[in-house]
Amino acid sequence: MERYHGWDVHVIYRYVKHPRIDLRSGSIHVIVPPGGNPSALLRKKEAWIIKKIGEIDRIKKEVKAALAGEPSLLGRKIVVEYTDGGTRVDMDRGIFYINRGAGVEARKNALRVLLRRKISAVVNEGAASVGLTPSKIYIKEQRTRWGSCSPRGNLSFNLRLVMLPEDFLRYTVFHEISHLRYRHHGRDFHSLLRSLYPGEPPTKEQMLFYWFYSEEMMRKMVYEI
Repeated sequence: MERYHGWDVHVIYRYVKHPRIDLRSGSIHVIVPPGGNPSALLRKKEAWIIKKIGEIDRIKKEVKAALAGEPSLLGRKIVVEYTDGGTRVDMDRGIFYINRGAGVEARKNALRVLLRRKISAVVNEGAASVGLTPSKIYIKEQRTRWGSCSPRGNLSFNLRLVMLPEDFLRYTVFHEISHLRYRHHGRDFHSLLRSLYPGEPPTKEQMLFYWFYSEEMMRKMVYEI
């Protein structure tokens, strides 16, 4: 099956406990274990898929309107300024300095440095309060996730988190820290997460908005400058 309700379909066979469908990449990713039946999962989730497609189309219109304004990092407005010096982000001044000859990797690295500094501070805060410290922290360009926690205690975070408001980033980091103790999303997990982040968590719709917003901002600030 190549198309489903006008969307491209990609089937991914992976050793997962629970088959799932992800639409955030702009196409339908059906993730099933080897030997699984992706067509059956699509039929079972058809009503949800149709509803989600409508929701995504609406959110993408909101993202388009938001992109007409100034770019932002960690919820703060940022001005892009070209320079003969190094490519870096100065959050105190609200300026993303980009060397005139810098390529894509230099721009991504400047964002990675900023994000790693912020994530490390949040991780240290969480570790101090509950005694949970990751083995390693990775920053990657993940296709379908904001973050993940490996069985070895490594945390991986999406580079696009740097485009989110700081509170949303903090929630995401605390979410993954909680997985260092609990691999599930049960009652104990949520109790620990609430102790780390007692405020109101971002809604799924807000995170979906920022998923597409960050995707477009990454394109504008890194790939198309």
